[in-house]
Amino acid sequence: MKCREDLGQTVMTIFYDVRKQRGDFGKAFRKTCIGRPEEVKQKWRQALASAANILGEDSRNWGNEADMIIKISKDVSDVLGFTPSKDFDEFVGIEAHVTEINSLLRLDLDEVRMIGIWGHAGIGKTTISRALYNKLFHNFQLSAIMDNIKLRYPRPCHDEYSAKLQLQKELLSQMINQKDMVVPHLGVAQQRLKDKKVLLVLDDVDGLVQLDAMAKGIRWFGLGSRIVVVTQDLKLLKAHGIEYIYKVDFPPSDEALEIFCMYAFGQKSPKVGFEDIARTVTNLAGKLPLGLRVMGSYLRRMSKLEWRKALPSILKFSYNSLDEEEQDLFLHIACVFNKETIEIVEDSLAKKFVDVRQGLQILADKSLIMSMNLGDIMMHNLLKQLGREIVRHEPGKQSICEPGKRQFLVDARDIRQVLTDDTVKFIRFHYQFGDHCDDILFLPQGLNNISRKLILLQWERFPLTCLPSKFNPELLVKINMRNSMLEKLWEGNEHIGNLKCMDLTYCANLKELPDFSTATKLQELRLRYCHSLVELPSSIGNATNLLDLDLAYCSRLVELPSSIGNLTNLKYLSLSGCVNLVKLPFSIGNLTSLKELWLSDCLSLLAIPFTIGYITNLKELYACRCSRLVRLPSSIRNLTNLRKLFLSDCTSLVEFPSFIGNLTSIKNLYMSGWSRLVKLPCMGNATNLQSLCLNYCTGLVELPSSIGNAINLQVLSLDGCSSLLQLPSSVGNITSLRQLHLKRCTSLVELPSFVGNACNLEILYLDNCSSLVELPSSIWNATNLSHLSACDCSSLQCRQLVSHPMLPDSFSSLDEENRESLVERLDCSFHNPEIILNFASCFKINKETSDLIFQTWTCTNVVLPGQQVPGYFTYRGTGDSLTVKLNQRYLPTSLRFKACLLLVECDSKLMQGTSGIMDKPNRHIVTHVPNRYIRRPLSGENLYTFEVELELTSSEFVLEFRVNLYNKCEIIECGLLQLL
Repeated sequence: MKCREDLGQTVMTIFYDVRKQRGDFGKAFRKTCIGRPEEVKQKWRQALASAANILGEDSRNWGNEADMIIKISKDVSDVLGFTPSKDFDEFVGIEAHVTEINSLLRLDLDEVRMIGIWGHAGIGKTTISRALYNKLFHNFQLSAIMDNIKLRYPRPCHDEYSAKLQLQKELLSQMINQKDMVVPHLGVAQQRLKDKKVLLVLDDVDGLVQLDAMAKGIRWFGLGSRIVVVTQDLKLLKAHGIEYIYKVDFPPSDEALEIFCMYAFGQKSPKVGFEDIARTVTNLAGKLPLGLRVMGSYLRRMSKLEWRKALPSILKFSYNSLDEEEQDLFLHIACVFNKETIEIVEDSLAKKFVDVRQGLQILADKSLIMSMNLGDIMMHNLLKQLGREIVRHEPGKQSICEPGKRQFLVDARDIRQVLTDDTVKFIRFHYQFGDHCDDILFLPQGLNNISRKLILLQWERFPLTCLPSKFNPELLVKINMRNSMLEKLWEGNEHIGNLKCMDLTYCANLKELPDFSTATKLQELRLRYCHSLVELPSSIGNATNLLDLDLAYCSRLVELPSSIGNLTNLKYLSLSGCVNLVKLPFSIGNLTSLKELWLSDCLSLLAIPFTIGYITNLKELYACRCSRLVRLPSSIRNLTNLRKLFLSDCTSLVEFPSFIGNLTSIKNLYMSGWSRLVKLPCMGNATNLQSLCLNYCTGLVELPSSIGNAINLQVLSLDGCSSLLQLPSSVGNITSLRQLHLKRCTSLVELPSFVGNACNLEILYLDNCSSLVELPSSIWNATNLSHLSACDCSSLQCRQLVSHPMLPDSFSSLDEENRESLVERLDCSFHNPEIILNFASCFKINKETSDLIFQTWTCTNVVLPGQQVPGYFTYRGTGDSLTVKLNQRYLPTSLRFKACLLLVECDSKLMQGTSGIMDKPNRHIVTHVPNRYIRRPLSGENLYTFEVELELTSSEFVLEFRVNLYNKCEIIECGLLQLL
C-alpha cells in the first residue's frame, strides 16, 4: 500500500474481510504480529483497512475459485498492457533516433518536460515515436500514445469546445484504461493527472487547439512526466512554448539503401546482380523512408527488366510527394535551370517563390536535385526528362493545346509559335549535334521582338555576330552565349543593372565588350578563349561586386585597365595563357579580397608589380611557364596567407628568392624545371610546407639542412634532379613524410639510413637512379611503406639484400624490374592480398623463390621471369585459351581462380590483360573479368599471375585471355587454378 501511495502503483485486491482481522485471517495476522513493535502493527492494520476499501473481487460471489483466479489473471495482464516489444528491431536506424531523443528527454531529471519531434511527412516520425514509447512506457505510472490526432479533430470544427472535450475523453480513457469516462469540463485531465508520472505521446498534431485539450501545460502532469508532441509544423511547437525539439532528417545514402532493400529484398543489402539498379532506384526515389518502403514493396520479387520498366512510376512518385509550389520549382529546374548556380536560380525566381533556397533544399533532401562543384544545381537526366514530359502532357499543369499559355516550351514548333510574344522570361537553347529536323528553329521575323521581360538568356553557339538592335537586357540576370559567332553583344550602351553573370567563353570572334557602367550587380564575367579580344573596357571598374573574372587564353590581350583596381570584392582572377600580356597594372594591389591569381603561360610577362604584396588575402598564386619572368618582387614576403605557390618552368628565374623560405603559411611549393638553380636558400620557417616539388632542377646539387624544419612535409619530389649527390640527414626529422620521389636522380649514390625511420613513408620511387649503389638495410623497417619502385637502377648491387627480409604488412607494390644483379631469393611471405610484385626480367631469381611467390596465394598480381606455366595449375592450355571442366555437384554462381600467362616480348609502357568466359559451343563471351595491368615493358619470357572471380552458367566453359592491341605481346601458354 505504501508503493501505491508513494509511487502510484496499481493494487488489485483479492482477499476480503480483512478490515477487522477476524476468522482464519485474524489468527494468521495475530501470529505474524508476535514480537513486532506496536507502531509497526498499527501501520499494518491501517494498510489492511485501506486495502479493504479498494474495489476488488469478493470470493463469496464466485462459485468456482479457479474461475476467479482466471479472471484476476486476465485483469492483471490487461493492466500491464504488453511485454517489451521487438516490433521495431528491424527498422533501419531507429535506435540512433531513439538515443538522440532520450538525450532531450533527460529521464534522470525530476521535472515535467515537453519535447517535439518534427520532420517532413513520411520521414518516419510516427515509427520513431512508437519505438520510443515501447522502450520507455514501463518507467511511468500511466502512459498513452494518441495517434492520428489530425483525423480525430474535425475540420472545419463548428463546436470547438465539444471537440476538445472528446479529445480529452479519449486521452483519459486510454491513459487510465477505463472506457466511457465522463469528462464534463476541460479541467478533468489536470485533476486526474497532476500527481501522476505519465508518458504521453501525441502523434500527428496540426493545431494548437489539440494541444490545449490534451497537454495545455506542464502543470497538468506530475513530476517526472514526459510529453512528446509529433508534428510536421515547427511553428506549432514553438508557439506552444516547447523548447526541446528533435528534427528527423532524411537518412544518409547508405541507410536509405538499407531501408529500401529491407522491403525490396527482405535484407539490408541488394541481392546479387541488383546492386547498381537498387542504388539507382534508391537515389531516384529520394530518401523519404515512406517512399523507400512503398517502392521497395512494389518492386519485391520483380525481375531487373521489370524494375527498369517501373522506373517512370518511381520517378513520378517522388514528384507527386511534393506540394504544389515544390512541384513548380522542380519543373523550373528541369526545364530551365539545370546546371545553374544556386545564386542565379534565386535571383531569377525571387519574385515567383517566397523562399527559393528552402525549396531547393527540400528538392535536394528528396534527392531530386544535387548541388555539385561550386554550388551548381544538377538534376539527373531521367528526372529532367520526367519534368519535360509533365510540361508537355500532364493536365492541369500546362495547356496542351495552347503553347502560349504554358509555363515552359521544350520543342521547336511551340517555341516558334510564341517566342515573339512579350511574355517570355527564360530562353535556353541547347545545341545538339546531328541533323534533327524537328529541332530546327525558323524565325521569320528574326529576334527583333524578343520580350523585354527576359531574365535568363542561354543560347550557346549563337549564329549571329550581334544581338538585334531592339534587344533590351534591362531585366537580364544571366546571359550565357558560349561558343557563339558574336563580335559584340549589342549596339550602344544598354542598362544591365540586374545582370549577375555573363559567360562568353570560347567566343573566338568577340572584339568588343559592352559598357559595364551600370553593371553594379555583376558577379561573374567569363571570357576564356576570346582570342580576338584586345582590351577590357575601363568601365569594368564600375562592376564593384565582381567576384570572378576569367580572361584565360585571351591571346591578343596586351594589358589591363588601371580601373581594375576598383574591383575590391574580386576573389578570382585568371590571366593564364594571355601570351601577349606584358605587364600588370600597379592598381592590382588594390584587389584586397583576391584569393586566387592565375598567370601561368603568360609568355610575355616581364614582371609582377611589387604592389602584389598588398593583396594580403591571396592564398594561391600560379605563374608556371612564364618564360620571360626574370625575378619575383620581394613584397611577396608580405603574403602571409599564401598557401600555394606554383612557379614551375619559369626558365628565366635563376635564383630562388630567400624570402620564400620564410613564408610560414606556404603549404604547396612547385618550382620544377629551374634548370639553372644550384641550391635552395634556408627553409627554416616553412614549418607548414606539405608538398615541395623541384623536379628537373638539373643544376641542383644539394638541399639545405634546414629542410628538416619542414616538419609537416608530406611529399618531396626531386625527379630528374640529375646533379643531386645526396640527401641531407635532416630529412630524417620529417616524420610526416609520405612520398619521396627520386626518379632519374642519376648522380645520387646512396640513400641515408634515416629512410627506415620514416614511420609514415608510403611511397619511394628510385627508378633510373643509375649511380645508386646501395639501399640502406633500414628501408625494410619503414612499417607503412606500400610502394617501392627501383627499376633500371643499373649500379644497384645491394649485396646485403640478395635475400629480401620480411616485407611490411603495408606493402602493396614492389617493382624491381630489370634488376639482373639484385634479387636471387626472397625469404619472406606476403600478407597484403592486394600486393603487386613486379620482378620482370630479374632472371637471377631462382626456382625456389618463384615457387614461393606462386604458391603464396595472398599475392594477387605477380610478374616473374619464367619459361612455362607451373605444373600445379590444374587447367593448362597452349596459346591464349583453355577449357575448364568443373567437378562440382552443385554449381555456385561464381568461383575464384588464379590465372597464369606466359608472355613474350611485351614492349609497351602499359600492358593490359583481360579475360572472358565463353560458352563452349559457340565461343560467345558472356562475362568479362576486370582488367589487370603491368606498368612497364617486358623483355624475354615472363609469367604474369593474377586472380579472377568468374560468374558461372555452366560446369564446362572456355576461358580466353587477351592483351590489348597497343603492345607486341604474345601469350604462349595459360593456366588456371581454382581457389578455395
